[in-house]
Amino acid sequence: MAIDVENVVLIVGDAVRYDYSCDLLSELGQTHKSVSASLHTAPSFASIFTGQHVPNHNSGTFHTTIDDSINKISDLDNHTVGSPDSGMNKQIQWLLNDVRTQDLGDMHPPFIWTVRTGGGHSPYNNYNYKEFKADIGAGEYFDKAAGDAKLMRSDYRSALEKEVDYIKSVQEELEERGIL
Repeated sequence: MAIDVENVVLIVGDAVRYDYSCDLLSELGQTHKSVSASLHTAPSFASIFTGQHVPNHNSGTFHTTIDDSINKISDLDNHTVGSPDSGMNKQIQWLLNDVRTQDLGDMHPPFIWTVRTGGGHSPYNNYNYKEFKADIGAGEYFDKAAGDAKLMRSDYRSALEKEVDYIKSVQEELEERGIL
C-alpha cells in the first residue's frame, strides 16, 4: 500500500466541538465541520486509521487491535508511522499494534506521525502536552466545578486555546526542520 504524500502529521484533539473551536483553528488553516465515526473515541480512531466505518473494522475499544486483514496507515510502504510513547497515545499503539513510539523530532521523512491530545475532552486547564495526560482526574475537576456552567465553559475554552498553542508548536517544529 502506498500514498503520494511524503509526510503526514495527524493531531486529534479529543472532543473538540466545532462551535467552540472554528474561530481558534481557522487561523491555522482551513477548517471543515465533520462528524465523528462513533460516539466513542476508540472506534473513531480505528475509522481514521483504516478509512472504514465501525462495523467494517470491528474495533470497539482501545484494547482491540485492528485486524491484520484490514489495511491501515501503519501498512504504508516506505513510511515510518509513529506516535509519542505517553499518556493517551499508548491507545493508538494498541489499536495499530505496530506503531513506533517516537516523538515528532525523532521522525525522519517519509513519515506519518499521529498524536491524540486532550482537546476539549479534558477541560481541566491542566492538560499536560509533554506527557499527553490530564494532571487531575474528571472526578476531582467536577467536584470543583459542579453546578458552575460558566466555569466549565471558560475552562473548556481555555483548554481549546491550549490545544491551538500545541498545534502551533508542532507547526513551528516542522518549519524549523524544513518539513513544512
